[in-house]
Amino acid sequence: MHSNISKIMKSKFTHFYGLSDDEFAEVWRDAFIIFDTNVLLNVYRLPDDVRDEFLNLLENLKDRLWIPYQVAMEYQRRRLNVISQRKKHLTDKRLAISESLATLRREVESVEIQKHDIDADVSGIFAK
Repeated sequence: MHSNISKIMKSKFTHFYGLSDDEFAEVWRDAFIIFDTNVLLNVYRLPDDVRDEFLNLLENLKDRLWIPYQVAMEYQRRRLNVISQRKKHLTDKRLAISESLATLRREVESVEIQKHDIDADVSGIFAK
């Protein structure tokens, strides 16, 4: 009796049970892949090497990709803003790093290591 209940439950609620290895392989071989807007916009947020790898993957799957009209419309409406945000984020990070380096340089110079018989060579810390 328990076996019958399990079979019934599995047949009615298949989404609660994992796919078999064969079913999983079939999905990856045959299924269409549909992205939402955020997946497409996140391409702009990826490091260059990861972005290139992702785009190569999409190229390999191009016959199985489908982008709904609404997703494409949202992408078009938001992409310039996402690009702008990414540029601002990187600019802000560069500025923060420059400010941190300037602060570190001032701190190192204020210690005046060469005047204190300290065995430390700091000449190469800020070399470019």
